[in-house]
Formats: sequence, structure tokens, C-alpha cells
Amino acid sequence: IWEGCCDTDVLTRKPTLDDAAHVLLKCPLHHVDRAIMLRTVQAALLKAGLTLADIGSDTAMVQLLLGSMPITAAAALRENTAAHRDILRASSKYIKSVYDARWAYGHMLNK
Repeated sequence: IWEGCCDTDVLTRKPTLDDAAHVLLKCPLHHVDRAIMLRTVQAALLKAGLTLADIGSDTAMVQLLLGSMPITAAAALRENTAAHRDILRASSKYIKSVYDARWAYGHMLNK
């Protein structure tokens, strides 16, 4: 969707995929909004006694951001529903910014 992501990943030499993990965790187009989201997620996780590192893999992080509890955080977040709510609010706000940048703005420019 964004021309800057249509290249080959320098480290893996594989084509960059515009999948959920890429959009949520890696796409350079959204680095500012992602940093804001991840700071909010980190603060919420701290309330539950966790850190971003505790979540684990990119797959587990995508699960967390999209509302499916990864096994690494399930027990702590079940006990702290406010933290889980804050994570979902942060990821929802981020996804809205992605929509604005990729869909609404991109279509206005006929991209």
C-alpha cells in the first residue's frame, strides 16, 4: 500500500509483506504514531506487572494489540482489566491513524 514498503527486507532478503505485524510493528510510514501507541501500551502493561519484553514474539504482540490475549500476558491482564482496556484503546487509536494515512489520505491523492 505504501511504496516505501514494497522493497525487500535488508536483513532477511524476503519481500516486505504488508501484513498485520508489519503495519502494527514495523512500517516506517507510521513510526511516530507507533511510538505513541507503544508508550501507552508499555504504561498499561506496567500496571499489570509486565513489560513489552514479557509479551514475547511479534505474533504475541500482534495478538495483544488486536485484542486476543497472548498466553504470556493472559493471567496478568485478566486480573487487571483496566490495563487491557488501555492497551486496546491505544491500538484502536493507532489503527485509526493508519486508516487516515493509508486509506483516506492515500485515496485523496489517487494512490
